[in-house]
Amino acid sequence: EMIVLSPLVSIPNQANRFTTLINPCFESTEKGKKNMVNSSEGCLSLPNMLCTISRFSEILLMARQTNGSKVKKLVCSGLAAIVLQHEIDHLGGIIMTKHPRLVKIENKTGKI
Repeated sequence: EMIVLSPLVSIPNQANRFTTLINPCFESTEKGKKNMVNSSEGCLSLPNMLCTISRFSEILLMARQTNGSKVKKLVCSGLAAIVLQHEIDHLGGIIMTKHPRLVKIENKTGKI
């Protein structure tokens, strides 16, 4: 399993670079559990849908490096934490309309 992040997603110590994450996983930090955020999210897998999902505000990201040898451990918050949780959900077969912490589903076109 692999995720490649654009430099637009701000990962600590990875500024202006594409970041490749091999077998990524995360766990919430204590701060992340205490400060859950309701994130309004869209997804290319579900066009015209917006879902509000309760996400951890801060996570500890773990992933192997591209050479497979070392595990990166990074604390991520803000947009990076939300994007990573969303993408790692995909790797686990979870789509936003079936997320266990789903708050609300909206159809952007007004059609269902």
